[in-house]
Amino acid sequence: MKKSWFCLAGSLLVLSGCGNENYTSEKALKNGDIVRHMTELENGERFQEFINRVERQETDDIRITSYTIEGDPIFQDVTYDGKQFHYSLDSSQDEFGNEADDRDGESCQALKKDQIDETHVYLLTDCAEGEDHPLLEATAAELE
Repeated sequence: MKKSWFCLAGSLLVLSGCGNENYTSEKALKNGDIVRHMTELENGERFQEFINRVERQETDDIRITSYTIEGDPIFQDVTYDGKQFHYSLDSSQDEFGNEADDRDGESCQALKKDQIDETHVYLLTDCAEGEDHPLLEATAAELE
């Protein structure tokens, strides 16, 4: 009886591990995410499309999935309703994630673009909680 209990417990442990599939960059790209690895940006043209829609005051939403050096995803969700931005940050799948991130979201009034050398830095500004939120750093070529 004890032996069958251990076999059952071991089987359940293995099966539960199978259901906890990681959010891979392949899955993120399939879902339309803008994917930032340490040195590479994928689907950057989707961010440029988002910027174009914001300039025309058209509604749109994006997810930016950034991967840590360990390969853990961090999600930034941005929705633009034609007037303001709704932002949320979820680092719950990051081993070193922050429990105090902005999963509940907040509103921001503007999307600002700064430039540092060849890199464009995009951030949400005039946010309800008073802090700006960096979204993405990319070169013009990465956004094409």
